[in-house]
Amino acid sequence: MTKTSLFMGLALLCSSLSFGQYHEPKKIDFEISEPYKVVDAQSKSYFQLDDQVFSIKIDKKTAIIQRFDVKTMKETNRIELEMPKSYSLETIKKIGDEYYVFYSIYDKGRKSEQLFCRAVDFEAGKYNGSEKLLVTTRGKIAGASMGTQHLAGGMFSVMSFGVTDKFDFYQSADKSKLLVQYRMVPTVKNDSKSFDKIGLHVFDTDLKEIWGEVQRMPYTEKKMNIIDYAIDNDANAYIMSTVFDDNSTRTTKKGSKDEPNYHIEMLKRTTAGKRLEQSTPSLDDKFISSVWLYETSDDKMVIAGFYNNTDSRGDAEGIFYAKLKKDGTTYDQQTHAIPLEVLNQYESKRTRKKNTKKEDKGESEFYKLKLRKLQFMEDGSIVMIGEQNYVVQHTTTNSRGGSSTYYTYHYNDMLVSKIDPTGNLAWMTKLPKSQVGRAGLGSMSFRHHYDAGYHYLLFIDNEKNMDLPFDEAPDTYSDGRDGNLTAYLVDDSNGEMQKETILDMRDAKGVRLYQFQPSKILKISETEFIFEAYKKQKEDVMVKISLKD
Repeated sequence: MTKTSLFMGLALLCSSLSFGQYHEPKKIDFEISEPYKVVDAQSKSYFQLDDQVFSIKIDKKTAIIQRFDVKTMKETNRIELEMPKSYSLETIKKIGDEYYVFYSIYDKGRKSEQLFCRAVDFEAGKYNGSEKLLVTTRGKIAGASMGTQHLAGGMFSVMSFGVTDKFDFYQSADKSKLLVQYRMVPTVKNDSKSFDKIGLHVFDTDLKEIWGEVQRMPYTEKKMNIIDYAIDNDANAYIMSTVFDDNSTRTTKKGSKDEPNYHIEMLKRTTAGKRLEQSTPSLDDKFISSVWLYETSDDKMVIAGFYNNTDSRGDAEGIFYAKLKKDGTTYDQQTHAIPLEVLNQYESKRTRKKNTKKEDKGESEFYKLKLRKLQFMEDGSIVMIGEQNYVVQHTTTNSRGGSSTYYTYHYNDMLVSKIDPTGNLAWMTKLPKSQVGRAGLGSMSFRHHYDAGYHYLLFIDNEKNMDLPFDEAPDTYSDGRDGNLTAYLVDDSNGEMQKETILDMRDAKGVRLYQFQPSKILKISETEFIFEAYKKQKEDVMVKISLKD
């Protein structure tokens, strides 16, 4: 990539902000509850209501609601509720003032998928009313076919197989509208002849349907790749996709290395009309490596993500951000390259040398960077958080000529960038991390919270990385092994970073913690977080993290 003097100046500024100055570390302490009997379940979700934390744990035929006191972390109540027969759990969400369990049931006789929901009264420990039918399809819908490991006494048992994630759920920025989306199973298996049929149903906070229908996409599956959905406060639904410019599936124009053979296309279904409105946002012929469609709190639709100037799939040379007009055209578009100085932070000498050579050719990039979160700040600025994420296939051959294959899942460095209200790059910070596992997400990746001027990114780290020099790559944490719960604290005003170890998973005040997941960390106050972990002997504990000045 070509860097202008402006970008070089920004790079040096970012470098000095990230490296040169640190605030006094905030004190991070934790408490651990008395053990209580474990609940084995495939799905575990956590919510806070006033001074209580509730968990709902769903497995097979039952849903168990547990109540905990926030201050003491003691379990104060446990109720068991019955789940319907032959259901597939879809999600648990707060809609309006109610918490709902969404589940689907396939009607074999009618060959129809049905989406139901049921309100849960956590405080009373019961369902609030009867189940409600939201969607009925004509035919099967697509989902993810996957095996599921069941827990028994804290240990994994045999796997069962089924279809999951059949329905996806999107809420508007003000939480007043809910979009339920699904994809019908294609009747034609040839992608060059098959047109996706996408179900779109929009509901209000009382889960009354505003509109709903199945839309046939304007292009074949071969030509079109849907990448995101969104719903706005006015109940308009959006579908963002990439569309190839010709009948091939080449990502570059024939005979070109730096001209995309596809464009971004926006489909919009308004509450007024049933036809999809088509528009083509302009992104200056960038190759899109990761992108989100999002509604801001001031009713604007935005596109944001990472781009590349050449066809290097999944890699990022910079960040982009653009607003959308009602006709789908973009305005206030901004692109910011990732400086070489940022790319080379926390890398080995070999990688730094490789990046520098690529820079001379205009090809340096952040490998396999995925957009994970957009944080819209009160002053109109935006913080983008990306994470390096990829899967590697490993095939081994034995002495008899046979082979076996396994996959490793990698969750590595994070890139945090802030765009100020005028569209300029305020700062950019690379946060080193190296995680690998063989069972999917597991205990890897991170959890982000923003409070009182700081971005907190919590994750499990290798204990050797606490005092990591700027010119060295981090040691790797292996999923399921011992590690430290760690936090990066990034100052929102200038990108300054500090790193704190919160606890050692092997010895959290005498307790060894298992089955931790960053996604299960629940914020319970401006400076407190809570999560549940398994301690063996068929017992769980609650852990409360406190951030203090």
